[in-house]
Amino acid sequence: MKIILKDIPRLDNFDVVGVANEPDEHYDNRRLTVVDDSYVLQGDDVDITTQELINEIVKKSYGKHQTAGKEYFNQVRTDIYIQFTTGGLTESEIYDIEDKLETTINRVKRGDWMTAKHTLESVVVGGALSQELYDSIMNYITDYITNNY
Repeated sequence: MKIILKDIPRLDNFDVVGVANEPDEHYDNRRLTVVDDSYVLQGDDVDITTQELINEIVKKSYGKHQTAGKEYFNQVRTDIYIQFTTGGLTESEIYDIEDKLETTINRVKRGDWMTAKHTLESVVVGGALSQELYDSIMNYITDYITNNY
């Protein structure tokens, strides 16, 4: 099985299960190495057949996206709270925004950025959810997907 490492989080010197840690002439071709955030395998095309390694790589990828999602959600929540404290939004307006974005928020927090974008596309702008806020969230999610998938 070949795995494309485009969406893999940083795994500096992650050893392939079952490969000795002593250097030898083939050692560098059996390690995952990160180079300039491009997540490439050192050496030419390498088949990764160890299911445990593949599972670990995918889990770490989800962890990276979840962390980014939680950080972004907290940023949006902070921005909305500041608008509330300065009189820019009322409690009912915040509820309206959160209600309309609930599914998108949950998907972002879970690290499911592409699904979050799909869900956001079906949200109807109106009420307290302004076009400006909608566009800001959509642009951020789109940029995240472009830069991390």
